[in-house]
Amino acid sequence: MEELIYKLNLIRPLSPKLEKWLRSIIRPLTFEPGQKILVPGQICDQIYFVQKGLIRIYHMLDDAEVSDWFITNMDICVSVGSFFTQTPSREFHVALERCECWGILFPELIETYKRFPEFNIHGREIVTEYYVKLDNRSSILKRLDRDKKYEHLLATNPDFLTRISIKDMASYLDVSESTYKRMKKNYIEKMGAEAARKKRIRGSKR
Repeated sequence: MEELIYKLNLIRPLSPKLEKWLRSIIRPLTFEPGQKILVPGQICDQIYFVQKGLIRIYHMLDDAEVSDWFITNMDICVSVGSFFTQTPSREFHVALERCECWGILFPELIETYKRFPEFNIHGREIVTEYYVKLDNRSSILKRLDRDKKYEHLLATNPDFLTRISIKDMASYLDVSESTYKRMKKNYIEKMGAEAARKKRIRGSKR
């Protein structure tokens, strides 16, 4: 829980009473690989802080799964529309790895806002951060071609290359699995050629 308390203190220092209250209501949650955390029709009743692990968010388009994003260490996981309106979700959340999380129930969050008006600032900042990241991802997906999307993804989340399956990555980039394999191969070759070029330059300067 210390990582979450630290994150909240960075937004604004928690008062001793607020911190004590949060420690009393925030609970540890563990999800195993393949476990569905949220499914369509279910109301998202908790917001999670992912201390360690990887969660895939996706929806169904006809009979195909379409990856929307991947939540990893030190991120917040929530179905925004479902959680804040307490209406059925339209998306899936599934653990890709063993996930160690900290969660707070919707009624507890509302009670916290009532008891500690200062916490509204933390809530606003967390939701703003979530939406800014979502807007950035949407913008990138719209304006970059598929190869640039892939390069950007690996520049910001290089560990996704080994942690996420070909099938899930291909659906996120909206390409076929064969196209994704070719993109991955081309990227590795490009990085190898760039590394070799830099090595030659360093050698010529000696």
